[in-house]
Amino acid sequence: MKCPTCGVDAGTGVVCPSCGGPVAGALHAEDAAASYSEQARVLAERGDRHAGLEALDCAIDLYRCLTRGGARRNLHPALAAACHAKADLLSALGDPRTAAVLYAQAAEMLEPLVSREGRRDLEGRLALAWGELAWATWELYQDPGVLVLLDRAIAVWRRHVERDGRTEPADALEIALARRARIAEFV
Repeated sequence: MKCPTCGVDAGTGVVCPSCGGPVAGALHAEDAAASYSEQARVLAERGDRHAGLEALDCAIDLYRCLTRGGARRNLHPALAAACHAKADLLSALGDPRTAAVLYAQAAEMLEPLVSREGRRDLEGRLALAWGELAWATWELYQDPGVLVLLDRAIAVWRRHVERDGRTEPADALEIALARRARIAEFV
């Protein structure tokens, strides 16, 4: 497929490897939402955070339409990921209040999938949402109650590292422990 923006052959992808724009042929709303999410990732990597936010707004709107009224629960992880990505960008741009709202929304979508439906594959993403929500809330209100969320995230990452022998959550665990120690200094 050719990119409608720059004309480069994008192969079978939904995002142009050259300009990061959505490729013609992403006809279904789910594909379009995934395309916008990928476009946002590419744009953010290139340093264009504002354009990334616009792409994530489109992705989130599409995912919310698709999941409205409890429909298409299988898309909740993708919607949560888009909310989390937007929160990360907003946090980097100095808007922790909106970021906290989006981290909370991501956690709300992931929590029932992990706790009720047993989606252990989403535990790390849930822990990340809890950890980032705790930190954003701490930055806003210096509320020591955020330690509960941070401790939940730490417990998940510890279990993954110590019991399951996984190495990828080690960095997240280290960051969460450092943040916990920093918060504890003020409590």
